[in-house]
Amino acid sequence: SFKSLDRDYQIYLQQIERIDAVFVDAKVPIAFLDVLEEASREAGFGIKISPSASSRSDKSSWPSIAFRVSGQGKPENFLKFLDKIENSQYLMQVAELSLSQAKAVGQKNELPPEVEASLLIKVFTKQWRIYQKLSAGKSSRSF
Repeated sequence: SFKSLDRDYQIYLQQIERIDAVFVDAKVPIAFLDVLEEASREAGFGIKISPSASSRSDKSSWPSIAFRVSGQGKPENFLKFLDKIENSQYLMQVAELSLSQAKAVGQKNELPPEVEASLLIKVFTKQWRIYQKLSAGKSSRSF
């Protein structure tokens, strides 16, 4: 019946929208960059973000974009930052991680040691053709 078809459509549409929210819009990844910056502020770990060239050797079947994130701070703040981005809404992979002890400036033992971190974060993006079809279906669907 049309009522059950419409009800099922609404249920599936809600599930699709929740799934869609874990992917970044590759054309405008500002929301993802905001998540990185907010995690940095909340964790007290200063970062710099730069785009990174995507590797063609990657055999992933889903499109992604990559960002190089580097920063320096207390080890526990870095772990807080890492935890916050790992638990964000976006589907991502830390493809590379490099940690080293930051070079001390001034006298030794003044402050606890800090770490320098560099991460290559690969965040998965929406498959634009599929996304356009779903978006068109949302606006034109009526029973």
